[in-house]
Formats: sequence, structure tokens, C-alpha cells
Amino acid sequence: MGLGASLSFLSRIPSRRSDGASIALALPWFPLAGLLVGAVLGIAATLEFFVLPTVAAFLFVPTYFAVKGILHTDGLADTADALAAHGSPDDRDRVLRDPHIGAAGAVVIAVFVVGLFATFESIRAQSVLLGPVGAWIGLFRWAPLILPMLAELTATTTLVAAFGLAPLSPHSRLASAFAAGASRGGLVTGVAVGVALLVLFGGVVGVVLAGGALVVAYLVARVSRRWFSGLSGDLLGAGHDVAFLLALVLALGWLWPR
Repeated sequence: MGLGASLSFLSRIPSRRSDGASIALALPWFPLAGLLVGAVLGIAATLEFFVLPTVAAFLFVPTYFAVKGILHTDGLADTADALAAHGSPDDRDRVLRDPHIGAAGAVVIAVFVVGLFATFESIRAQSVLLGPVGAWIGLFRWAPLILPMLAELTATTTLVAAFGLAPLSPHSRLASAFAAGASRGGLVTGVAVGVALLVLFGGVVGVVLAGGALVVAYLVARVSRRWFSGLSGDLLGAGHDVAFLLALVLALGWLWPR
């Protein structure tokens, strides 16, 4: 099933494991799977109603990795190490395949974790205009529940969009497996579903986040063309985490009381 394959790639939520080709066929399901994963994260974020915001944010960080796994963040670290290296695209590809984390990767992981902590500490229950469905599911528009859903929707839409914008690296087993099942129609459908869900659940904020997802996807594709031999699983993981954190920052900046 497409939803199960998407969940197996995007999270540690129990589902049937799938190979790369099956996950590629499930690309149109990525945004819906992201919405479900984001809902799980949002439920965890509502702890902020019952404990101090700093404690809730501290607890959320390990919860994030328990739900999402470390796959995408490992790709973020590997990408940072590769970009910090000198040499040709093939040289950077070799750094991507190195299982060890270097100084650049460690710094980027630290920044990402601090970013998660800081943004979730900043989330407050606010009466904000988040779209008709978002307001209903948000139970009086609870931002702690809705914002993780919007962030994960943004990240998954970025993944699908990036796949359609760059050639695949010949060195990436994951990307090559995806290529066997991915289709242009599936990619377009996935992006369209992601944008539609963002607008439905986020209203004006969702429009902003949809634009952010497309910008990050374009940057991932550009980096893969200029500094690497093509798109890889590590670059997709990096794009996911960048888009997730960017979405939280943009949403909080837009909704913060003035």
C-alpha cells in the first residue's frame, strides 16, 4: 500500500517495510503520510499545555527522533561534511558515502537540534487563522498541534518536488531504486497534493510554506547539480530537515502576536 510504504520511509511508525521501487511508486502518498507523522508530533507538542515550555521542548527533541528516526538527519550531516570538503563532485560523493560524521556534520546536527528545541519552546496556544480544517482539527486553533503537521507537510512536499527537479546520482543506491518506480505523473500528483493540503490546513500560512517547500526543493536540486554528481538519498534527507525547520520558523514568524 502506498501509504504504508511512505510511512516506512518517513518515520518509525510501524508499517510494512518496502524497497526503493515501492517507495517511489508511493511518492503521491508522501504528503498524506507526512500529515499523519506531523499529527503524531503535534500530539507530543501539546505537552506544552501541561508542563513548562522549556521542559516540553526538551522532551520533544527525543520524541521527534523516536517518531522520525535518524535517517534524514544523518543525510543532513553527511551533506554538510561533503559540502565542506574540497575537490570534484566525485570527491564529494565519496564523502557522502563515508559512514563517519565529521566536524561540519556534527555542527549542523547541533544547530538542527537547537533549532528544534528553540522553535518548539516558542510555540504557544494562539488563536490564529490557520484555515477552516486546521481550525477544526486544532481544537480551538491550537498551534502546538497544527504547526508540526504543517512543518512535516512542507518537508515531504519538498522531497517530492526535489525528485522532479534534478538528475539522480549514479552512486546512490536509494536514488537509483527510486528511479525504477518514480514517474513524472506521480511526482506532479505528490507536489499538488502537498500544496493542496498545506493550503487547506494552513490557509495563508500554508501558501507561504508551500512556496518555501518549492524554494528548498530548487536549492537541493541546484546543489546536487553543481557540487555533486546528482541527487542522492543524503541530499533528500538534508532537504527534508531544512524544510521542516524552515517551516516552523516561517510559521512562527507569521503567526507571532504583533
